[in-house]
Parts: sequence; structure tokens; C-alpha cells
Amino acid sequence: MGTDGGAHSQRLVASVVADGFDASTVETSEAPGPLDLRTLRAAARDAYPGTGVRTALLDASGVAYGTRVDRDLADLARARGWLQSPPAATDLLAAANVALFDGMLALAEDAPQLRQTSDGALELRFVRVAFPSGAREPMEVRIGTMGRAEVRKLPAEGPGEPTPIDATTGLMRALDGGQAAEIARALGSVPRPFGARELAAFARAAVLPNEDIATTALVTMGGSLEAISALREALDSAPARRGEVSGWVAELYGDAVAAALRG
Repeated sequence: MGTDGGAHSQRLVASVVADGFDASTVETSEAPGPLDLRTLRAAARDAYPGTGVRTALLDASGVAYGTRVDRDLADLARARGWLQSPPAATDLLAAANVALFDGMLALAEDAPQLRQTSDGALELRFVRVAFPSGAREPMEVRIGTMGRAEVRKLPAEGPGEPTPIDATTGLMRALDGGQAAEIARALGSVPRPFGARELAAFARAAVLPNEDIATTALVTMGGSLEAISALREALDSAPARRGEVSGWVAELYGDAVAAALRG
């Protein structure tokens, strides 16, 4: 371990011991950290995950920044001019993890967001994953023009807006539900032009044992080769409906199209 961080590391050790760990089990280390800083760490051997660890940042002049030393992340940010010219959000979050969270942040995949406020502060927002529940916790670190860095938990995320579904998916869901009124309504909502997905959905409706729905679907899907191919595939799953559906196709589109349906 570098000698510059020795005294600061002992303060980290003292903090671990104050939590009830035996001093003989606490090991210290110094390693490269974010933003050209170094990371000081004191950790108790065999401690339960999330306990027995203290970390701080150390700059080239031997000044340490953290929650258990004299200066914290806000002092570092002001000393380096980050309020005027911030580092990347991911880099600042890496520094905050060491200086404020003892290097134990479990982060969700969401990209951190950093903004400068009208009063000259920095606000770093991110989502951490709580241990051991795995719950998502939106968090904010605020670094102002004076005072220490402030950490707060943001209101829990809501369920968000429902994802809109397209009309074809709506028809498929109505068919899955089997409600005639919903199917009839959905049949009229699918916009042209019709692709293979739309024709397959219409064909499912056309082989239902409901004459109004079936004939509406047949009229809507048309008598193209693609439509007849989709209808033939649907009838393979409902062979009992073949005779009646073929008769409707003959009435609507002629005997030649009905013959093509029969294959």
C-alpha cells in the first residue's frame, strides 16, 4: 500500500472496528481508482456481504475524500472544477461509489444521468439494486457549491405508461379471448395494406363457428392468393369448418377461388 494513504487507511480501519469487527481481521489496500485518483479500502475478512468495508478516494497530493475522512466527494468536485466542467456521468458515479457508498453499489443497467442545476449544483441520478431483495431504488447524489454531498432516495418508480399495441395484435388477443363482440370490433380496426400477419389473423376469424364474424373476416381479407393460403392453413386446424367456409368463399369470390382453397 502507498505510504501517502497510510494515515487515511487507518481511519477506515478504525471505522470498521467500530462496527464490531476485530482489528486483526481488517486488511487495507490501495489501488488505481476513477478519474486519476486512487482507491483506499479497509475490509474485514469473512464479513457478511455488504458489511465490514470502508473506502475513500486519494488524490496525488495525499488528500483523501470519503464519508470517514475530513473531506468528501463535494470537496473533491469543487477542488477539481467539476461544477463548471463536469466529468462523464459514469465516471462521477464510479467516484461516488467509492467516496459515498464504500464501493458496494449494485447498479441497474440504466445509464446514470448528470445535470447542472440553475444554482450551480450537480445532480447525479442512477438506479441501484437493493441487497438482498433485488428491488430497484432510484437515487440522487447532489453536489452543491458548499457543504457535503447529499444522497437521497428518489420516489419509487411507477409502473409507467402501458405499451400501446397495434391493431393486429389487438385482433389476435381478441381471438384468444373468444369474445365475439371484441373480435367483431377488432376486425374493423386493422389498417391496410394487409401482410401475412394480418391475413393469418383474419383467417383465424374466418373459421370461427360464428357466421357474422366469419363472413366479415372473409370479406375483409379478400380473395388473393396470399389470403387463400392463410385461410387454407387456418382450416387445417379446423377441418370441420372446411365445407361451410368453402361455400362462402365460392359465393364471395367464385368457384375458381374456392377450388384453390380446396387445393
